Amino acid sequence: MKLFLMLATVLLTSNLIGQNCDCLKSMQFLEKEYENNLASYQQEVIEYKQQKQYQQYKNLINQTAKKITTTKDCIGLVARYQSFFRDEHLFISYNDGFYKFKSNKDTALIKQTFITDTRLYNQKTKSGITNKALEGVWYFQDGSFAVNIINNKSFNRQWAAIMVADNFPFWFKGQIKMEFIENADKTLGCIYWRGSRSPKYMKAIVKDSVLLIGKQYLFYRTKEQALNQKSTLSNDLGFKQLSPHTNYLRIPDFDISIYKKIDSIVLTNLKSIQSSSNLIIDLRNNGGGGDRSYLALLPLIFDTTIIPSPMTASVFVSKGNFNYYNNTKFENAQTKQDSLEEQQYVDKLKPYLGKFEPYKFSKDTLNFVYHYPTKVALITNRWCASSTEGFTLLAKESNKIIQFGEATGGIVSYGDWREIKIPGLPIWVGCTTKKMIFFNGAAIESIGIKPDVQLNPDNENSWIEEVQQYLEKKN
Repeated sequence: MKLFLMLATVLLTSNLIGQNCDCLKSMQFLEKEYENNLASYQQEVIEYKQQKQYQQYKNLINQTAKKITTTKDCIGLVARYQSFFRDEHLFISYNDGFYKFKSNKDTALIKQTFITDTRLYNQKTKSGITNKALEGVWYFQDGSFAVNIINNKSFNRQWAAIMVADNFPFWFKGQIKMEFIENADKTLGCIYWRGSRSPKYMKAIVKDSVLLIGKQYLFYRTKEQALNQKSTLSNDLGFKQLSPHTNYLRIPDFDISIYKKIDSIVLTNLKSIQSSSNLIIDLRNNGGGGDRSYLALLPLIFDTTIIPSPMTASVFVSKGNFNYYNNTKFENAQTKQDSLEEQQYVDKLKPYLGKFEPYKFSKDTLNFVYHYPTKVALITNRWCASSTEGFTLLAKESNKIIQFGEATGGIVSYGDWREIKIPGLPIWVGCTTKKMIFFNGAAIESIGIKPDVQLNPDNENSWIEEVQQYLEKKN
């Protein structure tokens, strides 16, 4: 009797994500909004002349939408649609109040919210396609959880990756963590559901005993493989002397709220930094923030006071985007002068309604530079994004800089997103209003900034020592 009640609860209860919806109507609303306002649509589709490819993809999305009846499947389809644009600032977030929990500390509420999600366990619905390289058990890159990929056909998938065990508080045994589909060109696509059930659609590649989802998520066939890759990197801002020749500065974040802490750690240790010929700046896992946060680093990394800007920006001035800039122009103004400058900026946008605003490249002037250190190493990985990539591009204009590690995340070509709510769905999506133009013609969105010295990601815990040896050998 208890077993029957448990199965009935699993099969018959669900949270609001399981409710019915008119998916086609919701998708067509989003498509119109993106076609009218999205900066990456204007560049990726219009400027790059991919109208035919876009229309074919949109037709596929809409045909799928006609068959979808549940809110969750429709939200997954939104993620698939967004993936057409090489715009890593497109994302999905749930409306305020949709979930009762307010932070990851509200574990009881989180459990209550997600414990009723549909579970597959080991039930298999044959899709007619098998993929032995993909199917089976995989362990996440830090060993924290495992999934079993089974043959299971639905609207957004041919295979489902289900949780092998509970991963409290967000995930429970049998729930669907990922959905895989084989595309027309035989490549694999994956809807990856984060803990809060916000999905992202990415390419998936299976190679030997490694499953790569997008650029960032790795799964291994054995738990031992995963645990061997678990990072020992500190997430705290810090400085230390590695040797008389080399200093180390760890900057895990460029959030604007901590710029004073970054300024302080540079100033406090300036004498030590200038006494050594080498400086390692470890940017791994730094997802960006604000340009103000790295200003204190510029005199250390440049050998000249005149520095070129590696990129500039241009707003797509649609009617919707213009109204957004106009309505929010005073939100961050702290002085009367700030307000005047914001008003002037909006006034300059108005003549360019329906197109991108003109742009030009500029140069900045530093008040001074430090001659020591003479060599500065940047360590990057696939989790470096946004303004961290802007900093990396800027830094690489200096003769002092050598970039080590692996390519950055490639999340920098579009920005200044605004919110678009989708009728019929409990979500809002990001809509980027601005494209970045790189003076060297670089195309790094979804690709990243490639390092000068590639390091083996399987040995990431030894990267600091490898970089130190490289620098000191060059002295």
